[in-house]
Amino acid sequence: MQEVTSEGLLIPKSLLEQCGGVEGKEMLIELGRHSVHIFPVELRPDEIADIAASYVFEHVGDATAVGSPQRERDRWTVPVILSYKQKILGRLVFSLNGDLIPEESDGLAVLRKQADED
Repeated sequence: MQEVTSEGLLIPKSLLEQCGGVEGKEMLIELGRHSVHIFPVELRPDEIADIAASYVFEHVGDATAVGSPQRERDRWTVPVILSYKQKILGRLVFSLNGDLIPEESDGLAVLRKQADED
């Protein structure tokens, strides 16, 4: 819990680091009615790859991996790969701040079906 002072609200460095805030990185602050959201303006390719890898490992299976994220305008496109064959199963699309965009991504059923065909 933090106390508001005459200077405002101090957010500890350790707390900012938990949401991707490191020195020199731009952060976006959104105010809600009863909340404050702080997140990076844009994630790096390696951060997007980590998010995508965790997602496919959890939802598709441990034989999957991800390729290098490609920036396309205001999106990251990440290929999903069957790791032991280097077969592309599909793609995931993320916003610049790392939110999955399901309507632009291949669905889990498609990814699982492609993986099961081998």
